[in-house]
Amino acid sequence: SGGSAALVGAGVCPAALGSDTGGSIRLPAHYCGVVGFKPTFGSVSVEGVQALAPTLDHVGVLAVDVATVTRVFEVMSGGVRHPEPAALKIGVLADQLRDTRLASDVRDVVSAAIKLLGQHALLSLVEADGSALDALNESLTNIILYEEWQVHGEVMTERPGHFGAPTARLLASAERVTRADYEWALAERSALIPAALAVLDGVDVIIGPAGPYVAPEVSPPIDTPAGEIEGIYSSPFNVTGQPAIVIPCGLTAEGLPVGLQIAALPGADGALLAAAALLERALRCDPGHEDAA
Repeated sequence: SGGSAALVGAGVCPAALGSDTGGSIRLPAHYCGVVGFKPTFGSVSVEGVQALAPTLDHVGVLAVDVATVTRVFEVMSGGVRHPEPAALKIGVLADQLRDTRLASDVRDVVSAAIKLLGQHALLSLVEADGSALDALNESLTNIILYEEWQVHGEVMTERPGHFGAPTARLLASAERVTRADYEWALAERSALIPAALAVLDGVDVIIGPAGPYVAPEVSPPIDTPAGEIEGIYSSPFNVTGQPAIVIPCGLTAEGLPVGLQIAALPGADGALLAAAALLERALRCDPGHEDAA
């Protein structure tokens, strides 16, 4: 959904739709300095959307701010807006901030944002262990590759020129994933999800970096070192189906945007959006609330 994020970021439109199988709404939002929301799996119909990996595909929203995302999502899902919380307990995924794969410029911006949130009277921050989320990345790769081959393998085999070079490269690697690999990954996902959801025990939301680096010049192929780590913080929430949103939280010294990812339990979409609106104002990212602190 890079085109959707770029259009919103350039001011062409206030909101755009996107799809997210491993972070393709939230990562472009992080790269382009906009808000990107992936709702709970199944809360928005994927009918009419080109499938990639059906058990991981989500439809969501990119927009200029959380309020606009919320309005669009209400129309798409038929949901009801939640009031903003009077107070919020936040789990900080500190292990992600210590991750050696996280670029130092992204770490600096996210850490500064978290420090600012910690100074807000309505927000209580505690450290949360996100290692269970990271463990889900091992199962995601085989799931996404196997499922996309089931969807696109016939066309790839009969008409490989149908796809652009990056997509063809991805599908070529997908052909090698066996049914046994896929079934192992599904079993691993089922075994790991309870621990992943338990990361939210005792807190309302969890927060951490949206992506490991700032916007690259071109999207890195999945089988390159940069491509392998691009979705390490976003992909786990596709595996669990949890709602997750990225909001802008600052710029690097070079002026490139950085996003903060916020996630909640499955089904808590409205509560997550209300929490994100509060955090957005606390970070002074919403120009309509310049006096917020």
